[in-house]
Amino acid sequence: MPIFQKQAQFIELLKNSRILVVTAETGSGKTTQLPQYLAERSDLFPKMIVCTQPRVMAAISVARRVSQELDGDSIGGSVGYQVGVGKGNAVPGSKIMFMTDA
Repeated sequence: MPIFQKQAQFIELLKNSRILVVTAETGSGKTTQLPQYLAERSDLFPKMIVCTQPRVMAAISVARRVSQELDGDSIGGSVGYQVGVGKGNAVPGSKIMFMTDA
């Protein structure tokens, strides 16, 4: 994925900034790869990584995909989702959570 070429730069920028705006083409890995890079560097980013999605199905499907890519697990372990009040499967040990933004 195109975003892979910028992985080190992305991590370095986030070490020195609280906010980072990332723009790239559709399918470049912004949603699926960047959260994984942060999760893999838990020494620098120990808190849960939260990513918003505009729709319920988007949050669930991207959580499924990232979970498979990250550790071959099904969602509900290191990767979870939250879609509305009480509708989700993130657990206390989850590293990444995808959630709806409304």
